[in-house]
Amino acid sequence: MRTGQISVILLLLFTVFILISLFSHEPLDVPLYTSSPNSPVLNRAGRIGAYLSSYLFFFPFGLASWFIPAITFTWACNRLCQRKPEKPGIRISGTILVILTASCGFSFSNINTGNGYFLPGGIVGAELSRLMLPWFGKWGSYLLIFFLFLAGALLASEFALLPWLRTSGIFTGRLLRNFALLFRKKSQRTYPKIK
Repeated sequence: MRTGQISVILLLLFTVFILISLFSHEPLDVPLYTSSPNSPVLNRAGRIGAYLSSYLFFFPFGLASWFIPAITFTWACNRLCQRKPEKPGIRISGTILVILTASCGFSFSNINTGNGYFLPGGIVGAELSRLMLPWFGKWGSYLLIFFLFLAGALLASEFALLPWLRTSGIFTGRLLRNFALLFRKKSQRTYPKIK
């Protein structure tokens, strides 16, 4: 019981630390971007936060790094509610798929990062999107990224798609049936002929 509470506290601490380091990211804090880094580090999470945010933004994921605190917060909430993941391997692979596809999506978009120190999708996203483009084309890559992102989100979360589709299908079916009845009633009206 106590290990579960400790893991929740550690996950929440890690989530807040990543958020602080990403929000206060300053590229000139790390010698990776400049020969004379800021002497007092401007990142609110200190030197470790400066290196962490620079590493997450530049190397692997770019703007998709913002998904990491969201995922760790979700894991902490699940642990707090004492829900154990049924198949942790599937959850982790779904999480990796979400981050990689988001990174590819940001690479395809022409988002201006503001400072030019990192690519929108990071190096991993830029390379994966560069490899996808000749094989699938622009629109095929967009579709593949979108559906892989949805599949990863379904694998990473406890969300079940089938009951939601059934519920929305029932609602949509009723809506279409009422619309058809309304249209049928309007089409059975007789209008006076204009001479």
